[in-house]
Amino acid sequence: YTSPKSPFSLTTSARHSQNSLTGNVSMTLPSATLNMSRRSVSDLLNIDKGSSKVLDGITMSYSSRFENVAQIPDSSLASLDFSSMEIKSGLKHSISASSSGSLGFITFAPSFQYDEFMGFSELSKSLLYDIEGNLIEQIDTISGIMTDRNWSASISANTRFYGMFTFAEKRRLKALRHVLSPSISMSYTPERTRSQIAVLSDESLS
Repeated sequence: YTSPKSPFSLTTSARHSQNSLTGNVSMTLPSATLNMSRRSVSDLLNIDKGSSKVLDGITMSYSSRFENVAQIPDSSLASLDFSSMEIKSGLKHSISASSSGSLGFITFAPSFQYDEFMGFSELSKSLLYDIEGNLIEQIDTISGIMTDRNWSASISANTRFYGMFTFAEKRRLKALRHVLSPSISMSYTPERTRSQIAVLSDESLS
């Protein structure tokens, strides 16, 4: 759905897939995506164009995607036994902002990207010893609203140099015009590290 007077649009869909080897059926219902087309900050704040050149030059876009995925064996689906059905839901928000400007003969273009992920369960892993003294990994599912996020920033700069080679008047080729376009860009994404902590009791170490 798209409104001509609004920068937002909504798209919904449903998907179904089945693995003939494992017999697992996966259904995505619903899958909804909300998009906001790129707009300047002045438009978003209802500021008259030309009142602020800084806000006119900064553009932003937004998208949000929600998916609800259900997985079940085909035998259970055929017998309408939904006790073994696994349901996973998630939501992703994405915001991007960019701008461009010039400093003398150099043009700059900075940009920023922010992503946030939201889920309703997570896996908690821990290491422990079993009765026989073997170190095993225990996995528990924790319910709740879990969030994670990521962002990145980048900037690029470019310019152009024009020149012309001229030849003698008697030659058919009078001049040769050339353009040199050097550019440089940098980007930064925070490093994401994952650590696993093993909590062992004194009795298990003895």
